[in-house]
Amino acid sequence: MKKIKLNTVITIFSFILIIIGFYFLFRNGDWNKIVSIKDKINYWGLAGIAVLVTFCQFLVIFRWYLLLIPIKNGISLRSIFRIAINAIVLNHTAPGKVGYPTKAYFLKKMENIPISSSIPSLFGELFLDYSVTGALFLTTALIGGYFEMIFKLLSNYIDIRNIWIVALAVILFGVLSILLKQRLQSSKIVKNVIAAIQLTRRRSDIIFWSITITIIYLFVWFVSDYLLLVSLGYRLPLNFLIFVGAFTNIVVLLAPLPGGLGVREITGAYLFKVFYNLGEVAVVLILLSRLFSLLALVLLYFGERIVELINYNKKLVNEVTNPEISSHIS
Repeated sequence: MKKIKLNTVITIFSFILIIIGFYFLFRNGDWNKIVSIKDKINYWGLAGIAVLVTFCQFLVIFRWYLLLIPIKNGISLRSIFRIAINAIVLNHTAPGKVGYPTKAYFLKKMENIPISSSIPSLFGELFLDYSVTGALFLTTALIGGYFEMIFKLLSNYIDIRNIWIVALAVILFGVLSILLKQRLQSSKIVKNVIAAIQLTRRRSDIIFWSITITIIYLFVWFVSDYLLLVSLGYRLPLNFLIFVGAFTNIVVLLAPLPGGLGVREITGAYLFKVFYNLGEVAVVLILLSRLFSLLALVLLYFGERIVELINYNKKLVNEVTNPEISSHIS
């Protein structure tokens, strides 16, 4: 009961902070930057982005399939697709990473894999995602000199006249610390990551391909954000887009709202505003990116259903045209 009340308080407080953050970011915003997008937008570019994002979602699902191979030979890729698509939708629409435990539950129902056996693969996914994301964040930050710029910017706010900013930062840090503690206690993430590594360490080929797929899909995903920005009529360095995308991915890990809603937007908008004065454009970019992610899941869902229908029709034709099967049926 206490935990539920604490989560509710944190969610409400986070929502208030997000509103305050948006107010200070956009109280003097230039909304013409958004209005002008309709005259610059490249619809063919948007179609290409839909293909790229769908490809990325496919890679994410296929990577999970690879991680499950050591647990059960002959596991159905079709079942994995159905489970993963629903789980990713939940991650976008429900608080926290609800989709991950949902994966384990439906995997037990559809493939008869015990929850305790499938959990390590889920934490393996998280470990791969955030280790590669962290590496990309540090690499792009160092190459672009963004750390130095941010520290210089923050130093301008360390003043007795801006003591409220320091107080707000301390409160925010406290909330994040509580969230981090809760996530670690509830998920026992370190223990499960170690279990995932131990389970797959004898399959070096799976480890290699899982890491490779993670690098490819994250890079392509960030490239799709870059192309999306270009399709909206703006052009910024790819290095900066990767830096922002990686940082927001890390930040939303602790976000209490569904899919990191609000937290991703305000974080990305702040960085865009600080470096290029395009905070308003960043919000549009992130919202469209969310929309493309959901569209990709819809395309994969119907794609899987079409493949199932084709296979069923082939099976039906074989039963009708094969004499032995036909006589057996009669």
